Amino acid sequence: LSLNMKILFCIQLFSIIFTICANNNATQNKVTNQKEIQDYLQNRNNYMLVEMDAKEVKNESILQEMMNDEIMEHAFTVGYGLMAGIFCKKQQLFFTNKQYSTIQYSTAE
Repeated sequence: LSLNMKILFCIQLFSIIFTICANNNATQNKVTNQKEIQDYLQNRNNYMLVEMDAKEVKNESILQEMMNDEIMEHAFTVGYGLMAGIFCKKQQLFFTNKQYSTIQYSTAE
């Protein structure tokens, strides 16, 4: 083997070893981060439960509002998805006095 080939071989070997070490380190960091995140969420949930015990009525109503907001957001998303997914031959829109009156769909045969 020539000197150039030896140098190239060493560089490639080093890069392979470096890549393996970097990936291993990244994986370990990921696991650690996930553990920290889980601990944080658990602590936050516990704190929120304690808060709810202290101010039960108020927090339950806030929680209900949050859930309603999420449900509405989900409904809007699904609604827009359905509207975008409707393929019709004709769509006739009737607007009277700038008010949304009726929509008639003639379905595809």
